[in-house]
Amino acid sequence: MPYFNEPKDCRGWWTSRTGLEQKLIILSTVLFIVAFALTITVIVYKNKKPDVVTTTVAPVTSPSTDSTTGGSESPTTPTEAPATSSEGSTSPTVAPTTTEAPTTTEAPTTTEAPSSKPEKEPENPPDQKDSEKNEQKSRILMELLSSGA
Repeated sequence: MPYFNEPKDCRGWWTSRTGLEQKLIILSTVLFIVAFALTITVIVYKNKKPDVVTTTVAPVTSPSTDSTTGGSESPTTPTEAPATSSEGSTSPTVAPTTTEAPTTTEAPTTTEAPSSKPEKEPENPPDQKDSEKNEQKSRILMELLSSGA
């Protein structure tokens, strides 16, 4: 029975639709809501993953920075060997912070830095090996960065 004595032709918008049209409208609305929710979920997950990757990349970036410093040390080390006879001119060039930068980084981290200083003489060959490894790592990183761009 029509409300407020309205004629039968004046039906509401929803009741004027057939059953199939009503089902299509309901399904379309549900599909839209699900698609929107999935889009939001994908965006949230993608934003969370780079944070983890950034955390993983940050330590990798630090060794690559050290490897860049190590790359600077390797050419400096061969420069030191031939120029050992004229240490007066090379000592100021080598002494500036190339060797001190890792020591400064290690000093706040551990309190054993003073005990490791006398042991640096036997550690010189491993430092050279480490710098070579760091150079290889930096080359690999540069290749990855250039291929990714």
